Amino acid sequence: MRPETAGERVAHINELLEIIFSNLDFKSLLDAQLVCRTWRTCINETSSTQKLLWKRPETNSAEQNPLFHEPSAAARNLLSQNGSSPLESLQHLTIAYLGSDQASRDRNHYDNQSCKIVKNTEETFGFSIDRLEPAEVCCLICRSWHAQFRYEKLHPLLSFFPTMEVCTKGYGTELLVNFKCWMVDWNHSNSKEGPWPVNLELKNLKLLVARLGRLRQAMKVVQAYNLQEDLFTSPQCTFLAVTNVCPSLSVRNVTGVRLGEALKIITNAYRCCVDATISMLHRKIEDHLVFSPLHRVRPSSDDAWEQDWMDQGDLTRLVQAYDNLSLSAHYMWTERSRRFSGGSQGNEE
Repeated sequence: MRPETAGERVAHINELLEIIFSNLDFKSLLDAQLVCRTWRTCINETSSTQKLLWKRPETNSAEQNPLFHEPSAAARNLLSQNGSSPLESLQHLTIAYLGSDQASRDRNHYDNQSCKIVKNTEETFGFSIDRLEPAEVCCLICRSWHAQFRYEKLHPLLSFFPTMEVCTKGYGTELLVNFKCWMVDWNHSNSKEGPWPVNLELKNLKLLVARLGRLRQAMKVVQAYNLQEDLFTSPQCTFLAVTNVCPSLSVRNVTGVRLGEALKIITNAYRCCVDATISMLHRKIEDHLVFSPLHRVRPSSDDAWEQDWMDQGDLTRLVQAYDNLSLSAHYMWTERSRRFSGGSQGNEE
């Protein structure tokens, strides 16, 4: 038998391994676990590496709001025209919402500023939030004022999250997540069935499907590496809700919301976004558009689209790509495509 080298002899000294592993990043630790059973055991049983692997939360600090950036003095001293602080007002509404009974029920009529559901009234500040400075507390996604989320506190697998146009706000260990989306009422009545995340431009539907695919890929990585029990954030959050989809989705875990739990509800919420958008596009095509298989679809005079033209072939391929993600749409696209293609053939004849 070949004698061990000096490097091989020290490779199994636990104290030395712990020092080395504690200086590695998340991905390197995952790879190191695949080297041998000794390394995997050392990594899984060392408290310092458990924090690096998002298995254990960070030590509790004195910060009351550890998941958010502390606004500057200039931001805290901003006043609206009525003399109130927009940051404090919206923070108060968010805390009141998180502590209310509404947080444990469906929030079908939740609006981005939490005003109606908490105060049962419209709350306006009498100023344009787009023109006020500094921008550190003005969220252009939900169009309200709140401290900015610290994305470095998210699990490393979700490093792409800041690019998904997601508003994350809250207080303490409780988070509210909103997508950049709008409400639509197809009956043009004052009664809305719920907040529908719809943008009727094809490029934005493509963007939604692409983001959904990215979330699905993250889910596959979670399952492949058994990361379901990793913490979603560190310090841990105990409540996570996606509030501007219908129905609302939420998860509560007093020991910290897990990565698998968070990805599940966020992925389901994006699926609702895509399903609703596709169904609205189908309605638009049926109710307002006349199309030809060889030309782009022109919006009619009363159509809500203002800029983009839609190509039926692009929409067909997009829905097929969406179906390839093993997710079901609300409407049977095959029947509709057959009906439209049959009508087009009849016109050609």
